[in-house]
Amino acid sequence: MGATASRADAIIERLGLQPHPERGYFRETYRASASVQAGTHDGARAASTAIYFLVTANEPATHLHRLKSDEVFHLYDGGPLEIVRLFPGGRWDVARLGMNLDAGERPQIVIPAGTWFGTELTVGRRIVS
Repeated sequence: MGATASRADAIIERLGLQPHPERGYFRETYRASASVQAGTHDGARAASTAIYFLVTANEPATHLHRLKSDEVFHLYDGGPLEIVRLFPGGRWDVARLGMNLDAGERPQIVIPAGTWFGTELTVGRRIVS
C-alpha cells in the first residue's frame, strides 16, 4: 500500500476483506466442519462460523437486516459502534459496541436470531478512510 493509503484501506488489504452485502467489508475466517439442523433453516448448516467485519467512515452504517441465526459482534479496533436491535415481539434497544465500559459500552454484543438490526459508527471515533 502507498503512503497515502488510509488505515481502513490497509486493514481491508491485509485481512483480505471484500464488500459485504449489507455495507462494510468482511471475510469469513472459520466454518465448522460439523453441521446442525435448525427449524429456521432449510437443511443442514455449519455448526459455527466466524467473520471479520469492518465499517468505515465512508459507509458508516449498515442496512437494516435480519439473520436466521444468533450473531456475536466482537470489537477489535475503532468504534464505538451503535447496534439498533428490533427484537421479535416489539422490544428494541440500541447497544454500543466499544471499550468505554463506564459509559455502558461492551466489547461483545449478541444479536439473537430473528432480530432486525443495523449498525452505525458513532460520530467522532471512526476508523477513517
